[in-house]
Order: sequence, then structure tokens, then C-alpha cells
Amino acid sequence: MIFVTGGSSGFGESLVQECRRRNYSVVPIVRNSQSQFPDANWIEADLSNEGDSIRAATQVASMCSEPSDIVFSAGVLGEIGESQLTSIASLREAFTINCLSIKPFIDATLGLAQPVRYWLVSSGAANAAYAAMLSYCCSKSAASMLFHVYAVENPEHLFGIVNPGPMATAMNAKLKMADTNRFPVLAKFADPELVAEPDSRARQFIDFMAAAKGRGVLSVDLREIERVTRIGS
Repeated sequence: MIFVTGGSSGFGESLVQECRRRNYSVVPIVRNSQSQFPDANWIEADLSNEGDSIRAATQVASMCSEPSDIVFSAGVLGEIGESQLTSIASLREAFTINCLSIKPFIDATLGLAQPVRYWLVSSGAANAAYAAMLSYCCSKSAASMLFHVYAVENPEHLFGIVNPGPMATAMNAKLKMADTNRFPVLAKFADPELVAEPDSRARQFIDFMAAAKGRGVLSVDLREIERVTRIGS
């Protein structure tokens, strides 16, 4: 069983669709998209709400009757602009959805009889400072550290941190509209040579997840896998 947060849009939706193409059992965790999944299991939850996250996590735990994977793909970009102009509200929302909403799902499933593997859809922003992206950088970095600390405390579980790189999603479209004269580092998000299609990255992600073995932290950049594949082909 595979659970995907943020499964109704962006990269999360591509992951759900790729799982379905492979006939995997997949359950998207979505905010309010019942009509999008009329004939499939799905869990409704607003991950900006702590109570919703806890309720959804409890529901996920009750469904893990076999080895399962939880993919944390839900995310928000937050405000784009100078850090001193970024609101506390933007930081709070980004931390809540990108990081804090993960914790209830891990807590609810760590002690289950059937093993659960955890997968974080990460970003280069988790490891490097990007001008104009204070909310996103801080929250993604925190999510990555959350994974690392849980892995140290629970070495019998696998915690995968996967960076798919820039993709043609609504989040990337927002970055393309930023002032690149003021923030030149954001120009790469408008470069078609650097921005991948989410469906392509979803295939790579699911391939990697299916082949993954071991425990502890497993960190990968899907663009590096692509380069190795191209060189070897």
C-alpha cells in the first residue's frame, strides 16, 4: 500500500497516477477533491490543520495491514521576496504543511506490526539558501532534519529523502513569475532545459522506491540517476 500526501495536484498527483498505471494499491491524501477519486480509496485532510493531520494519520495506520510506503509530497512555496518582508504567516503555513504535518503520520505508524517506509519529496532548497524563498528553504530544511532525527532514533525503518529537481508544476509557475533581475538565482526555474515534466520524475521516483532496500536514511537526487542512466545507455 502506498499513501501519498498532496495527491490531487502537482507532483503528488503524478505519483498517484503512476502508481495506478502500475496497478499498485495507492491512497491519495487530499484536501477536498472527492470528485477526483470517485472509484478509489482516498483520505480527505487539510494538512494545514493539526487535527486533520492527526485524524488522517490514524486512518492511514488503520489501513496498513501490509508493508506500506508513505510519500510526503504535499507542500507550499510560501511568499516570494525579500526575507525581511516575508510574513510570519507565510513561515507558519510553510512549516505546518511542509514539515509539521509529517510528524503525526510517522508517529502513528512506527510501531505497527507491518513495516512502513517513509519518503520525503525534498528539494535543493533543503540544503542551500535561495534568495527570495525564506519560507520554503526553512521549512524544507526542517523536514529533512525531522527525517534524519527520526532515522537516528528508529534505525530499523527506512527514511528516503528524494529530490526530483525543478518540475513543471504550479509551484514552478509561481517561481517563473519572480523578478529574476532582483533574484537571478530564480532564473533556472524558467529554463526548459532544467525543468522536468512531473510525470517523468514520478516514474523515476516510483522505480527508485520499488528497488530501494535497507534501513536508515537514503538520500537521492533523481537528476543524478538520470545522468547515470543516460551515460550507461
